[in-house]
Amino acid sequence: MHVSAKELVCLAVLVLPAFSPAEAALIISSAPTANVTCAKAVCTATASNAVLNANHLQSLLAKENVKVATDHNASDIRISTALNWVSAKTLTLDARRSIIVNKPVSVSGAGGLALITNDGSTGGELSFGAKGNVTFWSLSDSLTINGASYTLVNSLATLASNVIANPRGNYALATDYNAGVDGTYGSSPIPISIAFQGVLDGLGNAISNFSMYVTAKKQAVGLFGELTGTVENLRLINVNISAGPDSSAGAFVAINYGTISGVYVSGIIEAHGGGPHGLGGVVSQTEGTVANSYSAATVKGCCQIGGLAYQNDGTISNSYATGAISGHGMAGGLVAVNGGTIESSYAGGTVNGATVGGLVAMNGGTISNSYASGSVSLDNRAELSPYLGGLVGTTVGHSSIVDSYSKGAVIGGAGSIVGGLIGEDDSTSGNFSDSYWDTTTSGITNSRQGAGNIANDPGITGLTTVQLQSGLPAGFDPSIWDENPSINGGLPYLRGNPPT
Repeated sequence: MHVSAKELVCLAVLVLPAFSPAEAALIISSAPTANVTCAKAVCTATASNAVLNANHLQSLLAKENVKVATDHNASDIRISTALNWVSAKTLTLDARRSIIVNKPVSVSGAGGLALITNDGSTGGELSFGAKGNVTFWSLSDSLTINGASYTLVNSLATLASNVIANPRGNYALATDYNAGVDGTYGSSPIPISIAFQGVLDGLGNAISNFSMYVTAKKQAVGLFGELTGTVENLRLINVNISAGPDSSAGAFVAINYGTISGVYVSGIIEAHGGGPHGLGGVVSQTEGTVANSYSAATVKGCCQIGGLAYQNDGTISNSYATGAISGHGMAGGLVAVNGGTIESSYAGGTVNGATVGGLVAMNGGTISNSYASGSVSLDNRAELSPYLGGLVGTTVGHSSIVDSYSKGAVIGGAGSIVGGLIGEDDSTSGNFSDSYWDTTTSGITNSRQGAGNIANDPGITGLTTVQLQSGLPAGFDPSIWDENPSINGGLPYLRGNPPT
């Protein structure tokens, strides 16, 4: 029986980015043009690996609209050097698969940008590296992505007013924005009464110093109150969010039914006042999708807190959290309460609470190809039964954990139920296979103690650090996992989501 995260919370109350081979690409760089033919304002790749010189492209844009296309020869378009133009011309990037922006692109005049992905293939996306973004000189400039027109915004006020007027619209952040000038918000800029059904693309830009202090009780708050559409390619840097009594909060979204992809959060998410809270670094509750996203935020409070999300009944993939998590209830390095799917993800921050897991506090869903490396410990204010595990604090219902591991120290206290991988296994029809804990670093050296309450719980194996470093453990797919002495301390890491 599948147990939803909402049901898991009730049960708790009762008991009180990829390293796969690179696709062939047309690269816009400072190198000389090679394997690209430009004719009649169209520059086309003529081989699987092609280079278009940025200065050459900029000189073309000074005179006319230009289209850059992979055609059938290359898969992706990658921008690996800064690119800008001041003319009123439009650049079209047409990729068979993905467009990857690794350096700044600036539309510095009255021009425009058109981006097309998956033109002849599938699985591609628009993505941004750590130093990549797109900025526009004017909000009147044009932007289209896969044929859809976007309204450019340059502040939270313009974003909020546009979304409230048209919750189904497509919006893009035209430049970085310092929200510190706004002061401290007393509620979500885009309230929960306005479910956002459109698209917000951050274009790799950042909103910094977003601050919110909510005094009202029983609120669900974030930049967006509720999302049924898409938020992607946006960074929230140095947020400071404090939710009131009996409330929930996530930096981006309080309640997500849509898609969150390619986002990043740093700062603090916490709560004040009495009553239970549900806090997450990126989102409080999600029944939708969270992908390719990560949080370095500190999350603290009572009673259910997670590094990425408090409650997951959807899918979290290729994501991670590294911030410190602390409270006196359920605390998970990535998620507090999981009734959905977590795959190809990890958590690296320290976790402190009552029911505590390095990755998930309470699991009634599926965890696969994931790991936790941070230490877990018992909070002396603990209000729930103390269950502590390197990966998961407690399991219930149909809990599945496969091809996963933990390495962090597990530190309990008086009355604690402590296990290397799982604190308490209370699942009714669980499936554990090819999952491991590090007996050297965890402090749990008893090979029978993979779960704290069931000796030799099937599917869980203790291995030393040396054993984990000596080759991928049984069941780990080498197309998903890898090992390298200079990455993750030589322990297994996810090829498509390597540790920072």
